Amino acid sequence: MGAAVHMKFLSLIVCLALLVTCVPAFALTVAEKVTPQWTQKEGITMKTERRDNGTIGFTVTRYLDKAPQYENQPELTTRRVANLELRNTVESILQTIVAGKIKNNTAIYWFALSPQSIPNAHFSLSESPDYKDPAKEGAIIGGRIYEFDLSEFAAPLLQPDHP
Repeated sequence: MGAAVHMKFLSLIVCLALLVTCVPAFALTVAEKVTPQWTQKEGITMKTERRDNGTIGFTVTRYLDKAPQYENQPELTTRRVANLELRNTVESILQTIVAGKIKNNTAIYWFALSPQSIPNAHFSLSESPDYKDPAKEGAIIGGRIYEFDLSEFAAPLLQPDHP
């Protein structure tokens, strides 16, 4: 009886060791709250501007040289998805993916909102590992979700004395 239990335990250890060596190791997804102070050191910037039609334009720039890299796993790349959500007091009323443009080693995302909608808006940029080969499938756990506090970024433009 003791030998059978020992063999099962040994088999379990071998299976776990094989699983760990065969699957890429990544940390869990981490959420980061993005504020104007945070962006100054992390390779993501956000500029805001008041537009002629009264909306506030947001330009998010991700400097790709500061983004996650997978040099030790050449089959992987970084997948980026930018989401914009507008909510009312009860539910989501709009969810959309914001298209990015890659230019000069940066990814640029742009959108505009009415000043009234900014407190109920949420913008996030997620970066996660993905296979370069689209035919290859499988879950890869990990990445970062950058959650932007749009009200904080737009605050100077929302002041009554701002032109």
